[in-house]
Amino acid sequence: MATPPTPITGLTRGQTSITDVLHFTGGLRAVRGPGGWQLGPLLRNGISAVRGIPENQIRGLGLAMGLTLFGADEITTVDPNLPARIWRPLLGPPILPHAANDTWAIISSTARAAGDDGYARLARSLSVSLRAAGLQLRNASDEYNRQLEAALARDQRVGARFANISMIELHLAFHSVLSEMASARDYLAQVVGRRVNAPDRIDALARLRDWAVRPINSAALSDVLVQRLFEASDVTTPDPWLHDIGEYRNLFLHREHIGAMAPWLVVEERDSPVGLVRTLLMTINTRPGVETTCDALTRFVDLYGRLCRLADFAATLAPFEATPLAFVAGNP
Repeated sequence: MATPPTPITGLTRGQTSITDVLHFTGGLRAVRGPGGWQLGPLLRNGISAVRGIPENQIRGLGLAMGLTLFGADEITTVDPNLPARIWRPLLGPPILPHAANDTWAIISSTARAAGDDGYARLARSLSVSLRAAGLQLRNASDEYNRQLEAALARDQRVGARFANISMIELHLAFHSVLSEMASARDYLAQVVGRRVNAPDRIDALARLRDWAVRPINSAALSDVLVQRLFEASDVTTPDPWLHDIGEYRNLFLHREHIGAMAPWLVVEERDSPVGLVRTLLMTINTRPGVETTCDALTRFVDLYGRLCRLADFAATLAPFEATPLAFVAGNP
């Protein structure tokens, strides 16, 4: 049964301005303009940005540069003293109509309306952690962009390492990304635990695994969501990405701060359809404990996208529908 519309009062109308910004890995941005998207910063051969890029080409241009388009920022000035930033992950189409963090917020509201406050709180916690991780990725992207702008302005030599005081902001953003993704992973494990009737004390992925492998609980291992969760965290496979989220969190919280592992930034130069482009790189280990390296923002964007897709799949199996509440304007 659909939830009846909720009346709201005190609505006001006014004018506002909106700026649309797309975030790419590497520190590049695209801003919507009258003639299409404007991509920058470039600052190569006197060119500060490429303008007039059509909507249907902007993602492909990023891919041609070896960059990932991972989020959209809608900046509104309803209150000019407090601009609002509405962040939307762009990590592939979700199964359901909304992004995973919004879907679980809707499920929370539906569960509360049905009287299941416990599930509502759990779904809300999962939603908040997914949203927070996305916002911290946006903040990390902001720092990449700031550092890239500054490096280009001073003509930073390509391939040379550099560091500055402001890097702490980038380190803190990544620290928060990993904390929130690990929390979301464990909230998701609780969702799965409720699905297979695990006791309330099963509140993390490791505890769910320990509980499910006991012979008395082995029926849980045939559940499709349990299988997806355990496959993604199986350390005997080549890519246990869900396990890696927890390992990164444990590494940077307990053994080595990310600022100690990655104390340097580097400007890279790469070919693109618009000529040579410079981007930013912060190197971390591809997985905790291995020697190969990768760019931190690119790696964490990938992990976040996988986590959201898993949460999105879990939402299709939730006991409450992900149908948004309807609102109608009431009398003031």
